[in-house]
Amino acid sequence: MVRRIRVQRCEGVTFLTLPDAGARGFDAQLRRSLGAALDMCRHDPDLRGVVMRAAAGWPCAEDPEADFHEDAEAPSLAALAQSLSDLSCPVAVVLDGRIRAGALALAQAAKLRLALDTASFDPVEPSLGYLPAAGCLIRYLRRSGPRQVLSFLKAGRPVAALQAVELGVCDAVVPAEAVEMQALSATLEQAFGEVGLVPDPNGASRLTQSYFTELDALREAIETGPQHVVWDKALAVAEAAVLLPMGEALDFEAVAHLDLLSSPASKALRHLRASAARAHAQEALPIDAATLGCRIVAVWNPPDGLVYALADAGHRVIWAEAMQDRLEKGLSNLARAQEAAVLLGRMSGEARDAAWDRVSATTDPLQAFAQADIVLAEPAAQERDDIAHALEGVRGALVATTQPDCALRIDRYGRHVEVHGAAVEDTLLVAALLRAGGDLALGLPGVDPGLIARLQAAIWVAAEYCVLAGAAPEEVDQALQGFGMQAPFAQIDRLGVEVVIARLKAAGFLPGPLLTYLMVEGYGGLRKGRGVYLYSDGVARPDPLEPALLEALRAEADYVARPLTGAQIIERIWLAMAAEGAKLLQLGAVDRPGDLDLSAVNALEFPRHEGGPMFMADQRGLEACRDQLMQLAAGGAAEPVTLWDVLIRNGRSFGDLDRA
Repeated sequence: MVRRIRVQRCEGVTFLTLPDAGARGFDAQLRRSLGAALDMCRHDPDLRGVVMRAAAGWPCAEDPEADFHEDAEAPSLAALAQSLSDLSCPVAVVLDGRIRAGALALAQAAKLRLALDTASFDPVEPSLGYLPAAGCLIRYLRRSGPRQVLSFLKAGRPVAALQAVELGVCDAVVPAEAVEMQALSATLEQAFGEVGLVPDPNGASRLTQSYFTELDALREAIETGPQHVVWDKALAVAEAAVLLPMGEALDFEAVAHLDLLSSPASKALRHLRASAARAHAQEALPIDAATLGCRIVAVWNPPDGLVYALADAGHRVIWAEAMQDRLEKGLSNLARAQEAAVLLGRMSGEARDAAWDRVSATTDPLQAFAQADIVLAEPAAQERDDIAHALEGVRGALVATTQPDCALRIDRYGRHVEVHGAAVEDTLLVAALLRAGGDLALGLPGVDPGLIARLQAAIWVAAEYCVLAGAAPEEVDQALQGFGMQAPFAQIDRLGVEVVIARLKAAGFLPGPLLTYLMVEGYGGLRKGRGVYLYSDGVARPDPLEPALLEALRAEADYVARPLTGAQIIERIWLAMAAEGAKLLQLGAVDRPGDLDLSAVNALEFPRHEGGPMFMADQRGLEACRDQLMQLAAGGAAEPVTLWDVLIRNGRSFGDLDRA
């Protein structure tokens, strides 16, 4: 479908209407059309003003960076923003839908930025390790100052229109009727005809003293951590916005943008975002009532968004919770979400009423489950017996719960979910239903234990090998905590040594000498007062007898102890995770390496800015990783599977499997 700008005239004002938003953003076709429209405006001697708006929300690409891709066949976003800024007549934008990336850059190039109350402004770039481009940041800084700009960039979520006005992202919120062509033409003429109604696009940069006072305060408050480089670069751009001429400042912003895009952290964060998008897209199954037939779905303790999605898809939903006040609060939130969807134009009033009528509520699980075709139950620990009893009388329904012994089991780690079951169709259907509610749900038919349990087992085994190689348990824990992950030996003690050994065996691993010794001696962990560590009043301390014990275990296993640095410990752990991930890929338990990275990051606290173990292996180089794994295998670790050799021989990476 051709995406063209619609051009209309009203009382000397040209209206440029962007096509339906879709998910393609400002692709080359749209940029070409917009460039031609702006060129026409530039050569119109009778032009009194330009208004840019959208038919149904501004373009919003799934990948924000795609808006800034450059090619020879279309003008860049930076060139379009400059053309808009260079127009000598009054220029206004009317913003609606989700405004980010290219839309935000064009908005900052206009002289008057109006927003409908249905607009939201999304500072997505810092979460992906880079900064807005195409002049967006420079123009925003010169207009509003560094304090407001940094507050917006650090919001970490879409900002509503009224808050965006406070942060200087837009100038005013207007009702829909005020942006009809005739009304807007008159408003535009009045606004630009009276002094002070339109903000000075260089207002903040003219107040040099207060601008640099804000900048100095922000520098003092800049936090350390993975995002430090982004905020440090943002402050450098803020300084350039005032000290450099406009053209040079824009060049400085462009270089800063490219520098951050090429950073390892940004590559890792964008990899995770792309992996999540692929998981949602490639696992997608239609769940609407027209496809599945109208189902009666009973949900116990549903995650946010699930009831809304199921009712909107045409299914009857029985919402069940143990506490009446929680149920009432949930229904109130549902009503607000449905009303917001109507205001945003995503749902008609009639559809909202019909979806609301499809939802009923109860605190009685017996009543809820007895009527259902599908049961999705996630009971709290103290509710499990009651839910198990209520499920005993269910006949003929598809039942998925978080109960450990359920044939169709949901394993939840926040919004990251694994669904396990023997039946492929049922497993994938439950995963699709949960995804509709906003979870990142992976259907894993026939894979139990799942990806997360197996990656966790690989961590425990690698941690024990680090100890056999010469590290003390507390050194391993400190290294992993410094990396951002859980301390594996402290975790073993919390869970209990016997529990961990059972999980290792279920995942296909055998415990090493240390865990075996602890089990045989009855040193079960925190609850027993002794495990890897000694415990007094719940506080862990190293066992003073540990060095002699480890020396004996190493001698028996024929290990020669050598000191390991924190970096070497971390490397051994993530390499072990990558090795287990490659094994799961080769076995067909998972199709996409990105799913393994998402599992590690979302459930096992692997640092987001590192991208996950499979991504790290690609960045390090598969051949170097394989050689290191072979060296570790000589010391007793498992040998790397043949997938490493196949990828190396064919010049491919794990990332290539994601994109296949």
